[in-house]
Amino acid sequence: MKEWWLYPLMIGALTVEAAGEIEYRAAITESSWEFAGSKTVCELRHTVPLYGTTQFRLPADGELKFKVDAYRPSPYEGSAILREVSPPWLHEEPEPSELPVPISAGTRPIAIKGKDARWLLNTLARGRIGSFDFHEGKDSWTKVRVSVSPVNFLKPYAEFRMCTENLTAVSPELADLRAIYFRTDVSALDSKARSELKRAFDQVVADEDVAEVVIRGHADARGTRHYNQRLSARRAASVSRYLKGNGLQAKKISVKAYGETKPKGNNTSKSGRALNRRVELELVREQKASGEE
Repeated sequence: MKEWWLYPLMIGALTVEAAGEIEYRAAITESSWEFAGSKTVCELRHTVPLYGTTQFRLPADGELKFKVDAYRPSPYEGSAILREVSPPWLHEEPEPSELPVPISAGTRPIAIKGKDARWLLNTLARGRIGSFDFHEGKDSWTKVRVSVSPVNFLKPYAEFRMCTENLTAVSPELADLRAIYFRTDVSALDSKARSELKRAFDQVVADEDVAEVVIRGHADARGTRHYNQRLSARRAASVSRYLKGNGLQAKKISVKAYGETKPKGNNTSKSGRALNRRVELELVREQKASGEE
């Protein structure tokens, strides 16, 4: 008897099972999962060779999400069917179950969350393949299957589960606007400022809706206006360097310097001047279309 299922494993990632049908799946020897986590977010990542990368993501103050980032953008919108498929070595069929999933145009064609993402996660934990079946284009004859492999999944999954049990929600006092304060005529970050920035950085990482971090430098009124303008710029630059050094993309950061022109306190008092020696960070969230969750 011909072992038909060996054929995809021999050629690796891309299989053509029949005319007009293409499957993308990691071969047994290629399949790997990576865990990454912190106190605010837990992630599992898997690569589907020749197609793209997949990711499960659970932030402390959000819900579980699964996404596929494709290597090439999809030009079409449509729908897919998510199925649980038994791998050949189990010699059994799972309970029939199908979930409709939207396909989006662009480099992130597949994105699910909540109970649908949990369903796929549990499918992989049971040793089954999660497959997305769809057609390339509304009237295309080519059927595509993107399969998420359970091979080498369980160890990273155990780390993911442990991470989720130790998640700490971002403190409610961390508003989307916060300030870092400086001593007189100082632009370097002290230990307290670094601690505050680390908390802000963790929030940005945990919240996918944060599209931009606006850094605004300020100074008190002692010294000349020209000097204070440069001092506020140096303070903002220190914050920007720290965030970039911790991995925040430069394209997500914008820097502005206001010198002494936007005081928060009265410059005639010591406490007022202390409030003015600051850098403010604003987390700008992505604007979503009407009706989008």
